[in-house]
Amino acid sequence: MSVFPGSPRLLKGAFFRYDGIGEPPSIIVFPYNPETLTRTISPAIPGATGHQPSTGQYPQQTIEFTLPLDATDALEQSNAQAIQTGVYPLLSAIELLMYPSTSGAMPLVLFVWGPCRILPVRVIGLTILERLFEPQLSPIQASVRITLLVESADFKGLIDFPQSIAILNSFAVQAYSPSPAATGVTPPAAAV
Repeated sequence: MSVFPGSPRLLKGAFFRYDGIGEPPSIIVFPYNPETLTRTISPAIPGATGHQPSTGQYPQQTIEFTLPLDATDALEQSNAQAIQTGVYPLLSAIELLMYPSTSGAMPLVLFVWGPCRILPVRVIGLTILERLFEPQLSPIQASVRITLLVESADFKGLIDFPQSIAILNSFAVQAYSPSPAATGVTPPAAAV
């Protein structure tokens, strides 16, 4: 993929997989960032008794995107791994996010989308479309539709979920209007 001179350097999205406490993460850097990201935020699900969620429960959030994988540039540069296996190593690493580690425990997976969005997630769906194959039938191109469920808990001290909420608040403050005059409506008094 060609880059124009003077283009800003883009951060790349990634997954960090932690298989155990004290072990370094396995990092899957996105070769190309997805063009779009869909986030679905739903209210916390009421308990089995049918009562409203208790105070402090976070809404459920899912994130979906299609990750493009393409070994064409690496093939043009005669990259030995790309010649032998295309994008199969990346597909394998992404697929393994859904499998337990050798200890039998599910890994902690962090979705990294810039410095302000580092979220603990569980991969709940993968739809993989493979295209163009090298002679040994490893795919040269693929697109992976990934569905993530954001976990709203403090995972092994790596992610403080309330800190993620604080980041949301810091951005939201920039969007709030300082005065109701911008709407042309006088708001009702808040109920106590």
